[in-house]
Amino acid sequence: MATRGSQPWKVKGMGWRVGVSILTLFGSLIFAIIWLFFYAGSYNIYQNIAIMVVIILIFIAINGATWAPWGMKQKRMMKWKG
Repeated sequence: MATRGSQPWKVKGMGWRVGVSILTLFGSLIFAIIWLFFYAGSYNIYQNIAIMVVIILIFIAINGATWAPWGMKQKRMMKWKG
């Protein structure tokens, strides 16, 4: 099982994944705010929407790449136990 002793909430490999998730969330928000306040005026609405979509896609890609291996490992552990 992926728990440590009497602390079941401390799952191995969670700390850095949570850290990456938080950093990418705040990084995405900061980038979007900076873009909208300082650079968006030079582009039309469709280009700005495209930039926001790219920011969201990059956020999803980084978090997906971070969490997918952990999820697959948990699935294997559940099959092995059950």
